[in-house]
Amino acid sequence: MTQVAQIFEEEKKLAVKNTSKQIVIRMIKKGYPSEEIVSLVSNYSQDDVEKLREEFEGEVN
Repeated sequence: MTQVAQIFEEEKKLAVKNTSKQIVIRMIKKGYPSEEIVSLVSNYSQDDVEKLREEFEGEVN
């Protein structure tokens, strides 16, 4: 794989990760249970969702 292709792949992965994070944050704000979020957003684990939920709740309080 060329260096340009590697950079492109890294950028693509970062974009997907950021988009998924925004989706999870919106679901947390709407009160979705962690189990449902994990079932709908495949690249997030239960632990990932709980950490994000704690971060979000810390910002709100």
